Amino acid sequence: MKILKFDKAGFSLVELLVVMGLLVIVLAISSGNFTTLLKALKGESKTAETEVEKIVGLEILRQDIENSGYGLPWFVDTNDWSALNGYSEASSQTVCGTNNINTYNDAPNNAPRAIISGDNVCSDGSDYLVIKSSVVRNLAEAQKWTYIWNDGTSGKLNTWATTVENINNNSQVIAVNPKENVRDRVLVTYTSGGSKRFYTTYANSTSNYQPRPSEVYILFAIGDDSSLRMPFNRADYFINKNNVPSRCASGTGVLTKATLSHGDGKLSDYSPLLDCVADMQIVFGVDITTPSADGQIDCYTNDLSKIGITMDAENIRNRVKEVRAYILAHEGQMDRDYRFGNSKIMVGASNINGLIGCDASNVDKVLGREYDLSGITNWQNYRWKVYTLAISPDNLRGR
Repeated sequence: MKILKFDKAGFSLVELLVVMGLLVIVLAISSGNFTTLLKALKGESKTAETEVEKIVGLEILRQDIENSGYGLPWFVDTNDWSALNGYSEASSQTVCGTNNINTYNDAPNNAPRAIISGDNVCSDGSDYLVIKSSVVRNLAEAQKWTYIWNDGTSGKLNTWATTVENINNNSQVIAVNPKENVRDRVLVTYTSGGSKRFYTTYANSTSNYQPRPSEVYILFAIGDDSSLRMPFNRADYFINKNNVPSRCASGTGVLTKATLSHGDGKLSDYSPLLDCVADMQIVFGVDITTPSADGQIDCYTNDLSKIGITMDAENIRNRVKEVRAYILAHEGQMDRDYRFGNSKIMVGASNINGLIGCDASNVDKVLGREYDLSGITNWQNYRWKVYTLAISPDNLRGR
C-alpha cells in the first residue's frame, strides 16, 4: 500500500495574499450589491408606506367633503339665529401661521355654511379648509341618528333593532324638521328658563321635542359632551408643521384634520392624514347663473368671495357643485440617486373641463397655484406627486 505524503511547507505568503485579495474583492462586490439592495428595499418600503397613508388619509378627506352639510339646519324659528341661547363657534386660535380659526365662524348670527376655505391664508401659502356637518367628528356617537313622530296622540321615539345604532341616553342631540315641500331643514328649538335651546340630551328628547300630528323630526347625535356650542360639528384641514417625520423634506408638513371642541371652541383631536405635504389647494366648481342657479357648473374658483355673489349658507347649498382638493407631497424619503425634473409644479390646473375662473376680473387664471420646489433643500432628490380629489358634495341642496 502506497502512503500519501503531504508537503509540510504549507502555502507561501504570496499565495495567501492572492487568496485574501480575491476574498476582499468578492466581499466588496457582495457588500455593494447588498447595500444597493437594502437601499432600494428601504426606498420601496417608504413609498409603500406613503401609498397606504394616501389611501387612508385622503379617503377621510373625501368622505368629509362628500358629507359636508350633513345634518346641518338651514333655518331656525323666525330665522333669528342670535335668539339661540349659547350658539357660538370657534374661539380665537392661530393655526398654520397667521390664520385665525374664528375667521370661519357663522355663530352667533348666521346659519352654518357647509364648506368654506381660506385661499393661501397659511404662512406657507397653502389653503385652509373648514367642513361643517354632524358626522365630521371622529366619534362613533356623532354618526348616529333617529327620529320622533306623532301618532296622533303623542310623540314616539324610534329605536333601531341593532342596539349599537341607538343613541346613548346622555348624548347631546339636535332636532331638525325637514320641510319636504320647500326642501328646508328647520332647527327645532324649545324654551327652558326663558331662553330658546337648540339641543338636549337624548333621554330628554321626547319631552323637549314634540312634533305635531303627521310631522317627523330627525334627531342627529352631535356628541357625548356635557353641552354644545353649535348645532353641528366642525373639522378644519390644514398643513401642520409640528411633529413632522424626519424623512420628510424641509419645509413640508403633515396634512392634518382637527375637530372643534364644544368645550372651549379650540381645535382638538388632531389626526395626521398624510406626511411630507408641501401644499394644499382647494378649488370650487360653482353655478353662478342668476337670478337662480340652474344646477350646472359655470366656472371654478380658488376663493368663493371672488365670484360677485354673496356665498352665505344658502348660496353654498345652491351653487357649490364640486370641490377639488390638490395636495402636493413626496413619496418615500430622499434618494440621492434620484433626480426630479422641473422645480415648478402645478398644484391645480389652468382650466378644468374647459372652464376657467369665476370672478369678473379673471383673477383665477390659475385654479390653484404653481408651487416652486427650489425653496426646499435637496428638492430634486424627492419623488413629488400631486394627489387630486374631485368630489360632488352629497348633502347640499338637491341631494
